[in-house]
Amino acid sequence: MEIRILIFEFALTDTNTKSKSIASLLKRLAPRGSLESKVMTCDIATTLLQSCRAVYLETWTLPLSINSHASCQPTERRVSSIHLDRLLPWQLGLLQRLDFSVKQFALEGRNLHEQLRHLQPANRHAGMYVAPLWYNSYGDSLPLARYEYTLDYVLIPTEKGCERHFLSHILGKQGMYSESRPPPWHSAMCVTIAKPITHLTLRMQHADWWTWADDPTSTDELSHLALDPSVGDGSARHPRRPTASCMRALAESRRVGRHPEVKPDVGWARTIAQMPDLRSLEMVLETFASKKGQLDAVVEAAKTWRFGLDGGVWELVWDGEVGVSSWSRSGEKVGDDSGWWRKENAFEVRDVRFTRKRVA
Repeated sequence: MEIRILIFEFALTDTNTKSKSIASLLKRLAPRGSLESKVMTCDIATTLLQSCRAVYLETWTLPLSINSHASCQPTERRVSSIHLDRLLPWQLGLLQRLDFSVKQFALEGRNLHEQLRHLQPANRHAGMYVAPLWYNSYGDSLPLARYEYTLDYVLIPTEKGCERHFLSHILGKQGMYSESRPPPWHSAMCVTIAKPITHLTLRMQHADWWTWADDPTSTDELSHLALDPSVGDGSARHPRRPTASCMRALAESRRVGRHPEVKPDVGWARTIAQMPDLRSLEMVLETFASKKGQLDAVVEAAKTWRFGLDGGVWELVWDGEVGVSSWSRSGEKVGDDSGWWRKENAFEVRDVRFTRKRVA
């Protein structure tokens, strides 16, 4: 069976997600049938699940649980804009890997934090059921009464202190149901125990930084790229957002063992701290080639970052490697009065990964 599972996982893993380019992520998120979606296609061998019932029963959870769920950044107007509303309840419960493209304001502000909290990582850690909110009956007069469930779902924490959790008992204790909205059937396959969130990838493309359009030759540090998990509240005003000098100063403090406190409403270290089962955090950072030096300064600071998990027992630390890549797009004809960013077609990408480690 171990060999079968290895083969199944190999066949059902999307190898196209290995690309670190932000452009490749956007192509994968393009509408089905568009030119962009044809350029970057998914190579998961889902037809494997159709071969026979025995294979299906061993593999039906794998496409969602071993591959990353890729989504664009949340926006100010709609926090749930990263496509989670397209998933059925049991599919939502199978998610373990998330791949988000985010803007700096969403990373530092409340947007990404609220979206991840919506997935209930702490309750997933303790054990949680994901169930459709209700069933609709099409009438008992039909030869076989048909039922369907909505895309709305309810997250039900398991009972603490119980060796075995019976979903029927838990549903029976909920006060959220009425005669018009009966609870879901606990015998239905679409009720599942949610898997923990174990991997998170955060991507920032060239236009996602606060200072992305600032002159790359400027000597003003307020115009340089800067990022730090302990600074920022989603506001562009200085000194609320991180600056290059602040980022370097915090990095020097960490190198001598003085790590900044994680504050409740500042920075995005708190966003990572709410995910107790996280085994890896990957930061894919992109900018224009003319800002390569600024991006490398961010990466040097990132090597000192630490993210506390699970009450301080575990933390995420840099794994010692930095992925370096670049890409370019075809040139476009622009006027001489256009911004410099419209004329630049070369981009640099840095991949920094943090892995789980017990606190010394």
